[in-house]
Amino acid sequence: MTDRIEVNVVAFQEGELWIAQCVEYDIAAFAKSLPELPRALERAVAANLCVNADLGRNALDGVPPAPARFREMFDHSHMDVKTRDENNSTTRLPVRIRDLRVADAA
Repeated sequence: MTDRIEVNVVAFQEGELWIAQCVEYDIAAFAKSLPELPRALERAVAANLCVNADLGRNALDGVPPAPARFREMFDHSHMDVKTRDENNSTTRLPVRIRDLRVADAA
């Protein structure tokens, strides 16, 4: 199994949806509510890991960083969201959200 990947994430609302964007990789997900967002992003990262494995690549090789504006949103946000403790998680996805911050819309 791939080593666990840790990512920083910026979240923001667009209309009625919440968007999560990884900072280190250009991978995003959406959900109808903020509490659903971490799980949606974990699944999106895991899906990218599977595609890369099928292509013979390691981890997230070839996935570029998110555009700079998302790093800026992350860096300027002061609202951290606590994600569930991974020991309480019922799944063992190979991704862990290190820091999830809520920002104003992109």
